[in-house]
Amino acid sequence: MKASRCAFDAAVALRSVFINNVLGTQPRGRFVLPRLFLPSLANPPLQRQAFSVHHALFKKAAPALPRDDEIEDPLIIVRDPETGQLGPPTPTKNVLKQLDLRLKTLVMVKQASADENAPQYPICVIANRRILPEPQPVKGKGKKKKAENEPDKELEIRWGIGLNDLQLKLKKLREFLGKGYTVHVSLLRNRKRGTRVATTEECKQILETVEGVIREIPGTKETQGRSGNLGANYKIFLQGSPKAGPAAPDKAAPVANT
Repeated sequence: MKASRCAFDAAVALRSVFINNVLGTQPRGRFVLPRLFLPSLANPPLQRQAFSVHHALFKKAAPALPRDDEIEDPLIIVRDPETGQLGPPTPTKNVLKQLDLRLKTLVMVKQASADENAPQYPICVIANRRILPEPQPVKGKGKKKKAENEPDKELEIRWGIGLNDLQLKLKKLREFLGKGYTVHVSLLRNRKRGTRVATTEECKQILETVEGVIREIPGTKETQGRSGNLGANYKIFLQGSPKAGPAAPDKAAPVANT
């Protein structure tokens, strides 16, 4: 059996209602569908604003007006800071000569104007110069502070040193002690392989020679006990005296080995 078509159609009914309402409200010859039936009007496009990197936050600050020798105008007008009155046109160099630039500064507050009714010369004021704080040294830079037990000079002498080199080392030792330096003398074994190893007798002679130089400088003293062993690493801690300076070699018997 053939199904009978429903006489009622919801879509047709809705359309007839809306269309009839629109036709009843519009003048003849003009037919406008409501926004509901025009997708382009139902959802208006979003307005996009172009982003500019030249935002107010990124604008460069206005250049500072010149001061002192930066003022190139030959004539200026100086304004009294208390009364605000303007003085006569004055040569810029004359104003600067009268100022103590360590305490005062000449600052331009208004440039010359092209307007006939405005001042034809730059307007400047004399202000007190700010006393800037002394620059502080950057941490980690500059001269490193010496530690409490750090010596002024260190002198290294090898047990197997030659005679000429030994004389040069002893000359430096006399100079350091004569200037009152704190000196650490290190007597060390040879580093290089294959070099001749000094005998015990030679090591004793070198130590006695160093001790003889120590006695030459009056007032020189050992600040602490010696460390190390003869022929190995041996260290002497000395404090020179700048009062007497180098003296003539002492002919006394050599100091006994410790």
